[in-house]
Amino acid sequence: MGNEVSSSLSSSLQMLSNARNVSIAGESTLSAVGGNIYNVSIDTVHNLEPTLDGGSMSNKGTSAYGILLEGNSTAQFEGKNEIDIAGFDKSYGIAARGGSKIGMGAGSNTKIRIDGNPIR
Repeated sequence: MGNEVSSSLSSSLQMLSNARNVSIAGESTLSAVGGNIYNVSIDTVHNLEPTLDGGSMSNKGTSAYGILLEGNSTAQFEGKNEIDIAGFDKSYGIAARGGSKIGMGAGSNTKIRIDGNPIR
């Protein structure tokens, strides 16, 4: 599993289990592990940027996930969602591994940008 990174202004890094409805406000990362089902609503633009400590750290080899699902987890997106990630060696707006699934509800609009470029 890659590094889960949030900016220095992040409100929280959320590790959730057995949750049904998840609301992400501000800047945060959702990590789903182990057969959980999530209905995801992102209330604000979701930004991930590297945090450098004293300017001596490099982002070489770092990874960022807007949302990472593992172990047969399911996420269902509803409404308007935006995920922005910038400045990492490897970036994934939404990643699903190990039998996990991601669905978009009717009328759902999810936009992902990596280093300012829209992902389609």
